[in-house]
Amino acid sequence: MKVFLFRSLIVFIVFDLFTIFGPMVFAQSKTMIAASKLFLYPKKSSVYSVAKFQYIRGKNKKRKTHLSKALKSLMERSRQKSYEILMLRQEMKKAIDTLKKQSAILDLEGDTAVIGDVHGDYENLIKIIDDIQPALESGEIKNVLFLGDYIDRGPSSFKTLLILLKFFNENPGKVFLLRGNHETIDMYMGGGGKNLARNEKAFKSIGNDLLFAFFNQLPYAAVINDETLAVHGGVPHRNYWRDFWRNEKISDVKTEHFAPIYSALWSDYDKKGDAKSSGSLRGKNPLLVCYNEGCVREFFEESSKLEYLLLNKICLKYLIRAHQSWLGDFHQTLNKIITTIFSAVKGQDFVELGRKARVAIVKKGMAPELFVRSR
Repeated sequence: MKVFLFRSLIVFIVFDLFTIFGPMVFAQSKTMIAASKLFLYPKKSSVYSVAKFQYIRGKNKKRKTHLSKALKSLMERSRQKSYEILMLRQEMKKAIDTLKKQSAILDLEGDTAVIGDVHGDYENLIKIIDDIQPALESGEIKNVLFLGDYIDRGPSSFKTLLILLKFFNENPGKVFLLRGNHETIDMYMGGGGKNLARNEKAFKSIGNDLLFAFFNQLPYAAVINDETLAVHGGVPHRNYWRDFWRNEKISDVKTEHFAPIYSALWSDYDKKGDAKSSGSLRGKNPLLVCYNEGCVREFFEESSKLEYLLLNKICLKYLIRAHQSWLGDFHQTLNKIITTIFSAVKGQDFVELGRKARVAIVKKGMAPELFVRSR
């Protein structure tokens, strides 16, 4: 009500000024009437009203603007956006069907290109795909693995998901998607979703039910060549090292069963980290821990005794993860046990001079390294 009164007051003041200077502004009166309607009732203004306003404004300025052309242009844009929304929903449903057939921990063999956080940076996502597509088609690399955090912060999460899911669906068995901390319901409902709905009206048209179904079907980790663990954040809290390997997709984030996954999606690398005490800058949640190289070695050693790893003859040596923009686009610890890859360039909180859209390559018997496209 206050907003309506404020808008009404502005319109009345403007009309008073027009009354005083009537003869001078008579030619613009129709424009003001159309504009005031849009101003007072922006949500109720139809495509026709917007087109009519553009038409009147163009006519008064002696432009060759016709109502039919304005209508046609707006309707075309409206149809295009509706088509994009429909296409994204279709691609997401198709992706969910594929993800349902995948385990929570992927087992990948062969040279694998690994991409870190994308965060709505669709332009650089296109560049990354252009770089790795020829290598994927030629067999130079066998798999492409995304480490999560596809939405929020960047220029367009809508376009990013559309491009990413199309790439995923067109390359079954070659392109794989992991879950990031931004692909969790609590993160989305706690602020990420509001930010997207505010900045991208089309994004909320996807529907929470479909979006959350997509989140919940994403695997949370991958083992590459039986020796490299890929996960968004890294080593979980020490209390959940064994539970991390349960290999279950959990939909309810509030249950104790989700704690190992939640911790692994949110954990950070830090030289002083012990994977137990909460030293994270991200909040006071006890599951948000930091870990160092020593913790990773201990995690690998303890995990090697578990039935899941013994049966699959897994002997972990390296960890590749994403999540931390402040470590740069490509960062490795002293002994190269931990590699951090961050692939977004444009976006809130991580714009840095010289940052590039990096891709890592994981090969058997070697620590992860930067992927260089063959020319």
